[in-house]
Amino acid sequence: MSNENLMSKRWAIAAAGIVIMTLLGTVYAWSVFVKPVMAATGWEKTAVATTFMIIIGMIGLSAAFGGILVDKKGPKFVCTLGV
Repeated sequence: MSNENLMSKRWAIAAAGIVIMTLLGTVYAWSVFVKPVMAATGWEKTAVATTFMIIIGMIGLSAAFGGILVDKKGPKFVCTLGV
């Protein structure tokens, strides 16, 4: 494998990591949207907080499932599913 090809793959992996972290980080911006969501829907804070709890729970479950799947099928398979 040429050095140029290796460098281009490294940049692609770094770029993918930045995109993934940015997308995951948007979940934690949820607190910014709590009041506008409450105003738009008329929901109480408990209902809005429950939505966040479900999102965080699903991220945790999918990470656990993804880790098991990586062990069984390999990272390429799991990344392909994620796309």
